[in-house]
Amino acid sequence: MVGLQYLTGDLSGGNARCIAMLQAFQEAIKDYSTPPDKTLIRDLTSKISGFVSFLIECRPLSMSMGNVIRDGDVLLTNGSSCVVEMILLYAHELGKRFRVVVSLEFFFGASSILSNGTVYSRVGTASVAMVACAFHIPVLICCEAYKFHERVQLDSICFNELGDPDAIAKVPGRVDVNYSNNLTDKQKENLELLNSKYDATPSDYISMIVTDYGMISLPQVCLL
Repeated sequence: MVGLQYLTGDLSGGNARCIAMLQAFQEAIKDYSTPPDKTLIRDLTSKISGFVSFLIECRPLSMSMGNVIRDGDVLLTNGSSCVVEMILLYAHELGKRFRVVVSLEFFFGASSILSNGTVYSRVGTASVAMVACAFHIPVLICCEAYKFHERVQLDSICFNELGDPDAIAKVPGRVDVNYSNNLTDKQKENLELLNSKYDATPSDYISMIVTDYGMISLPQVCLL
């Protein structure tokens, strides 16, 4: 229904479209149950991505999202963000020629963008953004407007989601960093590994944010 309203123009204005989309997602999540052979995060994300793709078919991404990629650009992205993927596919449909290998520009997705401009994204984003900034490489964050949050957070310690600690206990093929192998059983009992899923990237390392409103600068974040 929301997609048809997008298509017919019954929903006009960015706020109205955003609210209708969130309400549709809310209803879809209420009716969702994880299949026995699936994991919630992967299956639900896949279904939500399908809904987003349908909405884009009804009303395409803004031209500014496609224009952010120029002919001849070489792009690097981190993780597997559906928003970044859609922007790259859309740019390809516009006939833009680019490679996604090593970086002249860095494109990242985001779990949330906080009111102080901090980007809350998959762990590793902050480290890559800091290195990019040191080498004067633009860092662009691709994020839907509904992920903007009034929370203020300066680090990723006070609030985070933890993954499986065993996943970081050993690094395959890297004996030099598998320090837990040298610990005694008693030492291992007192060791608690924290596998953080997200990190916080300060706004100082972000060049621009690309949203469904178009491209915005960091000072404009608090206005959305």
